[in-house]
Amino acid sequence: MSTEIREPILLNKLRTALSHLYSLNNVTNSGNQHEAHDYLIEFQSRNVRRKATSLYQRKRDSLNDLCVKLEADDETNGSSLYASLPFLLFTVPSHNTERLFCAQTILHRLRRMKTSEALDLEIEHYDSARMNVNVLTELLATGQNSQQNTFQYWVEFVKFHGEKLSSYHINLLGKVFQNYFKTTMNVDSLSFDNRMLSISPSDAEEKIKGEIAMLVLATISYLNVYEHAIRSELSGQEDGSHITPLLETLSSAMAVVALRLRYTSASVASDCAASETPIVTIVATAFQSVAEVASLQTYNELLPGALNDETVNQKVLQQNQNFHKRALSRCLCVALASIPDSLLGGPGGARGRLSVDPKCIVAANAELRSEGTGIGLLKEAIAYLIETTGSIDNSRGTECMQRQILISSEKWSKFVPLNLDFVQYTLSNTMNGVSTGTAAAFTDFDKAFCSYLVRIFEGASLSVEQVMASAAGITAESSRAGHQPGRQKQSSKARKRQKERMDDVLSGGDEKRREAEKEAHLRGSVACHAAMWTWERVFALLMANLNGMEAAPHDIVDGEGPVGCICTCVSACLPHFIKHGKISEDESQSIMLVRILTEALQNICSNENRSVRALTYEHIAIVHKALMDNSKTANLSEIEGMAMRCVCQSTLVLSGKCRYPQGYFSDLTENNDEDVEIERNDVRDLLRSVCTLEVAASQDPHVSLMILDQIVEHCIKGISDQSDHNNLPPETIIHALSAPAKSLQILARVFVQSGEVDRHLAEKIIHNSLDCLSFYCEKLLDGFSKSLPMSETLPASRLICITVASFAPFYATMIEKEQSPLLAKTHRSIGLAILAIAASISNLPELIAESSLDNTRYDIRGAVRAPGGEDHCGCIALMRIVKAGEGLARSSLECASQISKTDIITTYKELAKVYISLHTAEIERPPGQLHGKGVTPKSRRVYLTALSKIGLSTMKAHPTTSESISAELKSLFQKPIDVIISCKQRTDVTHAQAMFILCEACFDLSAFPPKLCKELFAVNGFGTAATEALIEACLNGFTQSSNEEPSESAIQWGRLRGATVALLRSSADCGFECNSVEALKALINAECNAVVSYCKANRDACSSIFHELVVSEEVCAAGSFVITVRDGIAALRSQISNNGVEASAINVAIPSFVSSLLGCKDSVFSAIGSNTNVELSEWEDPRPTIFEAWLLTINELIEIVFEVGCQDETTLLQLVSETLVVTIQVLLHKRVDKEIIYPGEAKYLSLDGPHTLAMVEFFELSFKFGPSIFAKTASLITSQVNLDLVSTGANNTSLIGGAIIVAAIYRCVSGAVPPWAVEYVPTMLKSLYSCCGNGPQEFSAILLAGADLKLNVGHKYGCVQKTLAGHYYDTIKPKKKEDFIIKALEISASDGNDKWRQLKVLVKHVCGGKKKASEFNLKPQFTTWECDRI
Repeated sequence: MSTEIREPILLNKLRTALSHLYSLNNVTNSGNQHEAHDYLIEFQSRNVRRKATSLYQRKRDSLNDLCVKLEADDETNGSSLYASLPFLLFTVPSHNTERLFCAQTILHRLRRMKTSEALDLEIEHYDSARMNVNVLTELLATGQNSQQNTFQYWVEFVKFHGEKLSSYHINLLGKVFQNYFKTTMNVDSLSFDNRMLSISPSDAEEKIKGEIAMLVLATISYLNVYEHAIRSELSGQEDGSHITPLLETLSSAMAVVALRLRYTSASVASDCAASETPIVTIVATAFQSVAEVASLQTYNELLPGALNDETVNQKVLQQNQNFHKRALSRCLCVALASIPDSLLGGPGGARGRLSVDPKCIVAANAELRSEGTGIGLLKEAIAYLIETTGSIDNSRGTECMQRQILISSEKWSKFVPLNLDFVQYTLSNTMNGVSTGTAAAFTDFDKAFCSYLVRIFEGASLSVEQVMASAAGITAESSRAGHQPGRQKQSSKARKRQKERMDDVLSGGDEKRREAEKEAHLRGSVACHAAMWTWERVFALLMANLNGMEAAPHDIVDGEGPVGCICTCVSACLPHFIKHGKISEDESQSIMLVRILTEALQNICSNENRSVRALTYEHIAIVHKALMDNSKTANLSEIEGMAMRCVCQSTLVLSGKCRYPQGYFSDLTENNDEDVEIERNDVRDLLRSVCTLEVAASQDPHVSLMILDQIVEHCIKGISDQSDHNNLPPETIIHALSAPAKSLQILARVFVQSGEVDRHLAEKIIHNSLDCLSFYCEKLLDGFSKSLPMSETLPASRLICITVASFAPFYATMIEKEQSPLLAKTHRSIGLAILAIAASISNLPELIAESSLDNTRYDIRGAVRAPGGEDHCGCIALMRIVKAGEGLARSSLECASQISKTDIITTYKELAKVYISLHTAEIERPPGQLHGKGVTPKSRRVYLTALSKIGLSTMKAHPTTSESISAELKSLFQKPIDVIISCKQRTDVTHAQAMFILCEACFDLSAFPPKLCKELFAVNGFGTAATEALIEACLNGFTQSSNEEPSESAIQWGRLRGATVALLRSSADCGFECNSVEALKALINAECNAVVSYCKANRDACSSIFHELVVSEEVCAAGSFVITVRDGIAALRSQISNNGVEASAINVAIPSFVSSLLGCKDSVFSAIGSNTNVELSEWEDPRPTIFEAWLLTINELIEIVFEVGCQDETTLLQLVSETLVVTIQVLLHKRVDKEIIYPGEAKYLSLDGPHTLAMVEFFELSFKFGPSIFAKTASLITSQVNLDLVSTGANNTSLIGGAIIVAAIYRCVSGAVPPWAVEYVPTMLKSLYSCCGNGPQEFSAILLAGADLKLNVGHKYGCVQKTLAGHYYDTIKPKKKEDFIIKALEISASDGNDKWRQLKVLVKHVCGGKKKASEFNLKPQFTTWECDRI
């Protein structure tokens, strides 16, 4: 064998690039990092072999005499593998970073390419007559040589490259290859003939290169671990920060190669394996082959020149066999551990997507799960390691080996169900290394031990469905991979494919489900036994860990340490016991385990460290779900009762532990502690989930009902135990009570309707809940009367208001039945709640100091707001009560008057006084200041809305109060009207101030109920003067546009515009009044005319109107007046579906909507079709939102008309047809692939936005009108576009109109719209098919006509030069078009559920296929049109 070392061609380039990128080898502050990064990416992914194959294939397909040889140049010369080996084999001095990159390169190539392409050995030697890439490519492609000559070539190939590769490490790799060549590549042996005669030349290359790769990777791994073992022994420190990632990377590469050797696409198709040797054995054998050679050599032979100290040399020489044993142990353990993760886990880090036949993955998964070829072989390998490394002279080596065994077992348990025998064997052979719990430090061995147990317990927590998925190779690990930070999210198609695979698995039949149930039971049983075997050791670790975390309450606990281990043990074992009962003949053992687990969980819940407590949330919920799924009667077994008490008590302990710290509210100007608020929210969610009564049909709610009873009982006990009656009760009690509000509402519903429920228990729960909340409200009112400090009243008030808000549906249900035994108690609770709300609003400002929501999630501590909210809790609570039902809105005033011992009118006036005081406080505050006293304007208006609705409900129920309450309401309503009217005459304010005053008054008016707002616009009504002033001010603003930055006046006018939108929206009560219709027409026309002027203006200047501070999506988007019509229609549809609306009212409402749209359609169409001389950015172009608003409104109009009918269908059809024509014109003005761009051409609105979402929905809805929509479209389009109708053969208007629409759809697919919009094409085609009368012939005729439709010669329209459908239909060959129509006819006539997606794929293929590298954005959300917080 030759010992001459030839430096790899790419070695210097690789070293230079690595040095510049990572600042190695004395290269610092390099300015070439970008170039180095690009080169290294190319180095990893280059595939010269594929280029050679492609070149040769091109020659074979061509009739010309093309050059078939791949010439050596900078791009094609040199092997990535050859360049990497000197670094990895210590042939040249190398840095840890360099070695890791080289290992990652090998792994990346093996995962993304076939082995024959990844091991690009032949690319290194163009100068060799026989061993270069061109010879090998021809050999594989032609197959002209005899089989024996081909096999002889492979012998030469192995000998040649074996010598070249061996030159990088003669003593180890060289001898390994010698043994391989002697035993495997003897062409005269029978075994060689049997191996090679049955496979093709290409498979032979895959096999030979795979075997070479296994030996090379095993040698590299062994040599690096051996070197690390020596250095660790000499330094006395075990630092695995460099060797661990290197070894894991190399091991992953070996696993991939072993998979490709074991299974090929051809072998799995024939239901067999390509190699008889299992994957585990392939990997283990490679290391054993290397170890046999290495163990006979000293470190001087393996690492020449590594050590120069003679004393050290002797020490190492004496320990040489120990080093070899440790190297083999570590290599085998890490390699075996990597197998399931590398093959079944998701991509991540340096590990890219595994490019292999999915059936091979499924086969590998089945193999690893098998006792004979997977887990059994792993156990044998572990036993071999224990036996061969048992003679290691020091304990550190033994501990290291045991830890590696734990890590290997843990990695396997992620993907493979471990049997009882394997778990007992591994635990018994490693448990003696676990700490006793007395040591302060938590060792690496302890971590590995706990991690192994965590994996066992997590496997036991899998559902039957998850087990079935895991058995089919669909693992949770792979599904999570698409959501790693920094990685591209899983596409909708990928999610759909994965869901389809999952559905196929779950519908696999009863036999597969029984097997999965058996496996799930096995996993649970193994987990319970593992818990019993290891409890003493793990519990000692737990107590030590809890004590340490108690002393450091702000530290973060390790989720896979003892605490996480016990938590996962609870969620694995308790559900198993609940479902299956005892796990052995002695039931006392099972009960004992359940008892100690529940006690341990409560210990964790009571820890002072927040992160420790947080680990329990998920596991408590899992145990609760197991109880819900399996406990079918109220008579719980002993184990079920223990589990139920554990869930309840643990949750209540958590509730008590998340209290606000002592002195938390001493300084109300400080920000809230986000960790505290997050924990409180999480605990509240947990409380809500464990007592939920919203259950599936297969579940029984009695467990949740018992937990709910205990939670409410805990709250009652908490207030009854209070010793200090002068102070407010603990806030933790009311915090806990607020959580089960939804469950209380469900229970109340069943109780009131005399449903199936334990009435005594239900009455007790409801009674205690009402008493508890009433008590808190009374104490709060008492606290306000005693002037308790705000640091006490504010947190209590906030929590009480939140609780009342969540109790509103519960209250509404309880008062439905007048004969309810708890009605009086309910009324009392409601009345106290109303008074407590009013007192909170009156006594506590919404903000003590300036809000900090801009930079923190939970605002300042002195904010009477819900966590993360923006409004006063009291105002929100009152609104929730009003919205919970007409009965509750009416009763609230009655109940409050009973508690305050006054009449209804007096109580209402007191509530009105609260509003007046809020408005006064707002006026008294300095301009722009929202804190100090009172509430924010939005909260005040929320209160006003609620107050108005309470007044209207009360007048309806008590007519005798109408005069007084009506007068009070009119007084409140008249004030903003007077402000608006008087503002025009005021001379003491600037124009900006006048706009501000008008805006605030307009917002105030919009807060009143729609019935009152609608009266403002009545003809000759009392609000005419005010509305005229508002509309006039709005219209004037559109005429004040300039090319300067917006002034303060313009900004305030933008707010006034939003307020006017809100007022018009509120006035839509079963349609619009005549004045509302006229106002909408005027405002929409003015806005659209301003848009047209804006587009025609010099685009070098800005606009003072269409600016991010005035008219924009951040303030109130263009088109908001149009969307007001949409909202009016939507409100009417909601009323019709909920309450029913008289036909006469509908017949008045719909014409008002249609009239509003007809009066402005021309200006809207003009704005949509306007163009500019430059491309407008999305934040400065008002056209898209106008288009979106118009389409959404038309869509809503179509929906309501087809639901309730329309008196004037002709007018509606005309309106929809004109909108459809405008939409088609927009598409014709959008350039598609390969259409010519002319310099200086006009720019039309972009289709990259939510208006395109509205557009595809509009296409579908417009087809509801049937063929008549085709004729209308044809009539309108042909009058504007010069079409060649003769050559198409279209002889009727319906066919022409349908063809025009289809041509527009073709343009969509050809690139006129973003790719995400193309996904809606199947539903568009389906609707179009229905429009054609579900006739395949008529449908295919329209598809053909749409493909043929052209402009007359010499004419141009928009971006269309010839064919309306776009460039691809200009150049389509007649045969391809004919095949397209035949296939389309066949698909449309079929009955398949997937036919419309198939048709989309067909259309997409004709239209140029997938549009990659487009400049479109991702799919957007619809524009938000809310404008009440400007």
